[in-house]
Order: sequence, then C-alpha cells, then structure tokens
Amino acid sequence: MAKAFKYLILGLLSGGLLWGADKPNFDELIPKFIAKVEADSKYIGENFTHQEIEKIKNFKNETFESEKNTTYQVEKRGDALYKKPVQRDGVIISNSDFEKKTELLSVGVALLGRYDFVFERVDGIDKNNFFVFSFKPKKGSLTFTGKKEDAYGRMAGEIWISKDDLTFKKLTAHLVMSVTFSNMWGKAKFERLTCTMTATNFEGHFAVESFSADYVYTVKAFSFIPILSNRHEVREVQYQNYERRKQ
Repeated sequence: MAKAFKYLILGLLSGGLLWGADKPNFDELIPKFIAKVEADSKYIGENFTHQEIEKIKNFKNETFESEKNTTYQVEKRGDALYKKPVQRDGVIISNSDFEKKTELLSVGVALLGRYDFVFERVDGIDKNNFFVFSFKPKKGSLTFTGKKEDAYGRMAGEIWISKDDLTFKKLTAHLVMSVTFSNMWGKAKFERLTCTMTATNFEGHFAVESFSADYVYTVKAFSFIPILSNRHEVREVQYQNYERRKQ
C-alpha cells in the first residue's frame, strides 16, 4: 500500500522555473512539473545507482512488536528500475539477484487532474522559502473500484516547493476515506494511512531523499476469513549513496 502512494507523490515533484507572482497557480504548472520530474528521474536512473534502506516496524495493540531492516541496491536497466537486497537485519546477503521494482517513477496529468490545489502560505525551511499548496480530491473523484490508481483520489495533504527555483522539498498526505483492495484470494482494507516524502537537489536534478508511511489495515482471505486485524505498520525508507554508474 505504501508503494501505491509513491506513484502519486513522485508525480508531483519537479522544479526549474521561477514564479513571479505571490500566489502562483499550481494547476497551470502541472505539465511543467511532470516534464521536469520525468526528465530528472530518467537522468538519475540512467547515470546513478543508489541504496534504499527500508525499515518496517510492526505494532500490536499499539505496542511495538518487531522490526525488519533491509538495504537494497538499486539501478536502472533499460526503461525499468531493478533492486536487490544486499543486507537484512545487519547480515550481508551475498547470493541475491536483481528484481524489477514495481514502483512507477511518475504519473500523468490525468491523475493530477483528480485534485484541487490551493496556495496556502510561504514557509521557511533550512534558510529557504517554500510555497505551500494544499490538495484534496475533486468532487466526484472519491469513486473507488478497487484499483490502486483509484486510491489516489482519496488522498489529501500539502506540498512544499522552493520559491526560488521550484525545487521540491516535502509532501505530506493522508487518506480521507478508507480504501479496500480485493482479488479472488481475499481483500485488504486500509482504515488509516499517512505518509511523508522529502527530496534533495542532486547535481541539479530531483532525487528522492526519504519516504515514510504509517498505516493500519485488516486482511481477510476469500473476503471473509480473518488473517490480520487492525495491523499497524510503519514503513521508513532512506534513499542514499547516489553514485555515478560505471559506463
């Protein structure tokens, strides 16, 4: 589930133009945002490898139960990203293979068109000024058919973008309604999900820096046999060690 919302988040990130108005119109810049993030994602993916350090914390009755730590090496092959685990819970993995990542790098205007964006304020972070836009589902976008893409229509939050050069800094989002995913084997219902993503400007291009998600869900096999009830997990991912690929 946390991966699904990464699709939305990566589609919102971009930069590269100056805003002269005090209250910029986000909707007018959507195509430029998409073009920039796609160009940056391609540039970083084709020229650099990086590591993703993932921590998944499990809670039972709001009490910490367990934690799993995995470090992945990520690189681009052709038009797709691949990753392999190189360390798990402090133990080096020497015989792992690269597998294709399921996360998408960006989304299109059709998805962003599901939201209304409103300029809220200017915030100062790390001695820089950022425009803050709020976003919420447009009327009629709460319709849900069980597909991951439709879940985006039930998210709302805020996005921080540099006032000077449109560099993305941060995004926070949360579910405004529960979401249920189902197939012939069962269904998973998410009652709560909040997430945060931050980014860094790497050699003049956008690069993900961190992603975190806090979610509660219930899983039933064949839609009626309880497997997990009100399962609470926290997922944290650090994106680091960007290194230029050997040509």
